[in-house]
Amino acid sequence: MTLKFPSIALLLMASISTFSQELPPIENGVSQKLAIWRAANYSDIRYKLNLTIEKKAPTLKGSIEISVNVSETGGNPRAGKGAKAAENRQSELPRGRTDASTLPIILDWRKIKGHENLSKISNVSVNGKTAKFEEINEHLIFSENVKTGENVIKFDFESPILTSRSAITRYIDKEDASEYIYSLFVPSDASTAFPIFDQPDLKARFQLNLTPWAMAKVVSNSQSRLVSHSTSFRERPPVTSSTVVFEETKPISTYVFAFAVGDFAEIEDSKSTTPSRLYVRKSQAKKLLNGGSADIPVRTFAKQTKTVVSNSRGFAQGAADRDVR
Repeated sequence: MTLKFPSIALLLMASISTFSQELPPIENGVSQKLAIWRAANYSDIRYKLNLTIEKKAPTLKGSIEISVNVSETGGNPRAGKGAKAAENRQSELPRGRTDASTLPIILDWRKIKGHENLSKISNVSVNGKTAKFEEINEHLIFSENVKTGENVIKFDFESPILTSRSAITRYIDKEDASEYIYSLFVPSDASTAFPIFDQPDLKARFQLNLTPWAMAKVVSNSQSRLVSHSTSFRERPPVTSSTVVFEETKPISTYVFAFAVGDFAEIEDSKSTTPSRLYVRKSQAKKLLNGGSADIPVRTFAKQTKTVVSNSRGFAQGAADRDVR
């Protein structure tokens, strides 16, 4: 007997449903199976990052709040059917889990070889409750307190700042000894800076709050909307720090998210039909301005470097817009 189209469609839907429920193998890196499984089960992802970058510090310090919607499942099909299956699923629940049908949240967290001791996670909570997690093959697996629907994971982290072969890179200008720190997450290095869903199709909105060293300028994907100041009286003399608050981005892939901190010279081209702002190392500003006339050089640079300058919206916003499309 020949199957009619509706029957084929139903079989295909059942196959997809079964695959979305089965947990993929947890291997190093992001396997195709893991990527497909996460794309089928996670949605509406948001990252709120609070970063502190100190001069000559060996690590990036910060906290992150990850919001993610976890899809509803009918239970793990590998456990079988009926009352016995329910009993099996219940007996396999990690500590803190009460619902055998809830899927875990699997983040990517890779430690840079030779600098593993600089990558740290602490103060973990899931949905407002302290939670434990498993670290397996470059992944963090959260099961405790996870629920179907919206989940919020919070934790503190540290990761290396290196002069090379690192997602967060330090550059010391040989001409004037100024320090610059910048991110480069292409193709899949965001997960060495902080735990994240490091796969391009899991686009997310990023909201960054960054506290740099005194007098440093900060740029990122979106426009900064606020600079807040705080003073620590524990230091003598008291130290005042400024936190730059950036607007939330559009949904972008992790490799597009970027930030840079340093003693930049800031150049604006207000005469162009497309107002632009350029950040350049202080030692290179005069060379760029070509003896003090900024009009042509800055305008030309703005046209050629859309990933850095785009309508004064911020660092790499041009690339972010292309990624969204």
